[in-house]
Amino acid sequence: MVQIIRREAMQHSKRLNARAWRFDGADHDFGDVSLFINELALGDGPGLHMHTYDEIFVVVDGQSTFTTLDGETPTSIELETGDVARVPAGTPHAFTNTGDRVLRQVDIHLADRIALVWLE
Repeated sequence: MVQIIRREAMQHSKRLNARAWRFDGADHDFGDVSLFINELALGDGPGLHMHTYDEIFVVVDGQSTFTTLDGETPTSIELETGDVARVPAGTPHAFTNTGDRVLRQVDIHLADRIALVWLE
């Protein structure tokens, strides 16, 4: 049977200029999949952090600048509408809305619960 979780049933968080809806798979018997549905204002995004699992980003609309840290060397890449990126477990990363409108992005966490380790 198809299981539908309405956005209204997800945990809503408002941080800075962002709107985000958090979905922890364990709360809905979804197995090892959790996610954020984000609507980020220009300049907004989480600081440097990492996870113990892979994370996949889907840019639904807008532009996002992703920064990853490999040792001491930061690398940045621009993602645009329709782009998909994967960050391996244990990789420090951050992203920011650098476009000209609200960034709509889905962050898929390959874990039953979202867990972040903040690095700044």
